Amino acid sequence: HRPAAETHAAPLPPADYYPVAKGGDDARPLLREVASHSESYAAASVRLAALDAAEGRRAQAQDRLHEVLQKHPKDAQALLLSARVSLADGKRDPAREAVHTVIVNEPTSAAGVQAYMLAGQIESASDRVDEAVKAYEQVLKLQPRPWLANVALSRLYLSQGNPSKATSYSHQALAIPPTNPAPSQSIARARGRGTCGRMQ
Repeated sequence: HRPAAETHAAPLPPADYYPVAKGGDDARPLLREVASHSESYAAASVRLAALDAAEGRRAQAQDRLHEVLQKHPKDAQALLLSARVSLADGKRDPAREAVHTVIVNEPTSAAGVQAYMLAGQIESASDRVDEAVKAYEQVLKLQPRPWLANVALSRLYLSQGNPSKATSYSHQALAIPPTNPAPSQSIARARGRGTCGRMQ
């Protein structure tokens, strides 16, 4: 029996939702004014939804995003944020549907890369390992320096009791200078367990 993959349905930090200005209360009036213009409605509304989500008002964030998607059903940033909020709430099916829409519409764009990363997280949380691996491998194909995807694959294989593959992906991650060093401990664990596995 393989151990289930780690799940992370806890609230995401604000940076994982969307880059937002410091001081949500100060930003809201300006964003509402910008959202009142049709040409900037979607982008400003997504930022407002990001503020809502970052402050714990995820239902309000989803309501705002649904309004955006009614007018702009293919808006990638709205779909991605909706998927992240759904995943934070443990609602994997709507999260999966949102990222699938982005992948269908923009399979090779930057938004598509984000969608594949999210798809990997969703499938990992659902213990659908093969589907998660496929999603992360798409990131490896599309992104020139796929550090996060390599880290995610290393963690995934480690959780499934496959230290050899975990170590392989951790080595690939270590060859890429990270923009965020936080997961380095996970890489070290993968390497250490892989070494222990070979010694046993």
